[in-house]
Amino acid sequence: DLSELPPEEAVTRLRGVWWDDLLRRQRTDFPPPPGFAGDATSDIYDIDDYARDLTPEEAAEVEAQHDAWRLPYEIAAAQARDAYFARMPAEADDAQEDADAETGAGAIPVPA
Repeated sequence: DLSELPPEEAVTRLRGVWWDDLLRRQRTDFPPPPGFAGDATSDIYDIDDYARDLTPEEAAEVEAQHDAWRLPYEIAAAQARDAYFARMPAEADDAQEDADAETGAGAIPVPA
């Protein structure tokens, strides 16, 4: 039980924020802010047994943090995509030229 630990240690073991598959939304085990009116497991905070929905402000902050984490990966993947597809026409042209050279296709006839 977290309540058996000193408060400073107990809070380091909170889950923070997670996705609840059953409820299909994010939850937290942090105590509610003043005026919280969302869904919670209890009206009274119990460090050992409490979960609640995020406030709209908390959800926006979590989304912003996720976007900041995700963005460098998206940029790198987009650059890899662009490099990959930029090579494709050149590789296809090279392959076609090789095939044409072998068969004589694509050659411009020279008048005799």
